Formats: sequence, structure tokens, C-alpha cells
Amino acid sequence: MAIIVLGAVTAILLNYWILEGMLAEHSDPTRSWVSDLGARSESTGWLFSALDSVSGLALCALTALLWSRVAPRSRVLRWGMIALAVSAVCTVVDGVMPFSCAESLGAPCRSAHDLLDALHAAESGISVVAAIAGFALLGEGFRRDPELRVLGIATYVCGVAWVLCYGFITVGFVSATLDGLKGSFQRPAQVVLGVWVALLAAALASVPGLPRGGRAGMLARR
Repeated sequence: MAIIVLGAVTAILLNYWILEGMLAEHSDPTRSWVSDLGARSESTGWLFSALDSVSGLALCALTALLWSRVAPRSRVLRWGMIALAVSAVCTVVDGVMPFSCAESLGAPCRSAHDLLDALHAAESGISVVAAIAGFALLGEGFRRDPELRVLGIATYVCGVAWVLCYGFITVGFVSATLDGLKGSFQRPAQVVLGVWVALLAAALASVPGLPRGGRAGMLARR
């Protein structure tokens, strides 16, 4: 039950952006990056940066709780959990190292292009790559496991939806039209991530943890 509750709480925290209309100094769900809500230029930035980091900590905790249920089952799943952990850590760092200016929110400022901005950009890139790897590896690992095949299919579906959203965001770097819609793609991607995290927790809550070795050791050699 604790895992299911943590999964649901993590899913909600990952979508902290739903509070922007009520709490953010500036808000533009269509055009803006979610992380710009926590920019240093915003008077309410500290609040959204804190929520960002807390959501990452919750995902770290969930990953740790699920490790013994997932990682020992196969090498592919183990690497998938590592990728998920990297994405979770990046989310924590995202809140700790906020961008200097919320340009996508129309804030009256200019990016400082300082060290924190560079680290924020690097972390964001790593986070996206880790999330894609996590979806792919966990999807395939679950699909190969007879007990978790349905979860594998659900992971693939959510992963494809998430990647499509970020695919449109990527095209936006060379298309002014899509660039103006990046918020409309990133926020649904966060919803997809939250739904998947809740499903992951619910599906694995009843799966017993496995020690390294024995049946898990046999699966690990796949």
C-alpha cells in the first residue's frame, strides 16, 4: 500500500505545474517551459523550484523502493531502473539549479548565460535521454517477463506518447510555430509520465522483492 500511495503522490508532484495559474507570477501554459516557473527572475520561482526538487526526491524514493522488485529480474530491467534513477536525480537538480530568466513566460529579463544556466541546460538534456532510455529498457524488460508483460506494453505506450511530445518540442527549435506551442507539448508529457509512474507503482506493489541470485540470477543472464 505504501508503494501505491507514494506512486500516486509522485505522479501528482511531477505535475506541480497545475498550480501555475493560481500561484505563479507569470503563467503561459501554451508557450512556456515548465521549469521556467522556477526561474530566478520570478518572485514565486523559489516555490516552483522547491516543488520540482521535491517531485524528484519522491521519484528517487519510489525508484529505491521498487529496486528489489525490478532490478534483480533481468539485466535489461536493472539498466532501466538505473536510467529512471538518473532521471529522478536530474529532476532534483533541476530545482536546485534554476534558470536565470523565465524568457518563455514573457518575463522582463534576459538570460544571464551563467554557470547555473549552463548546468541547467546540461541537466535537462541528460534527463530527457535518461527518460527515453528508461521507457525503452523497462518496457522491453517487462515485456520479456511473463509476470509483467502487460506492464511492459503499458510502459511502451506511455513511452511512445512521451517521446512524441518531446519530438514536437525538438522540432520547435527550428519551427517558430511549434516553438510557440512547446508548453502545450511538455505539460501533456508530464501528465503521461505521472500516469506511468502511478501505474508502475500499482503494478509492482504486489510483486515480491527478489534477492540477487536464484531465479533472479537466471533471469539476469538473459
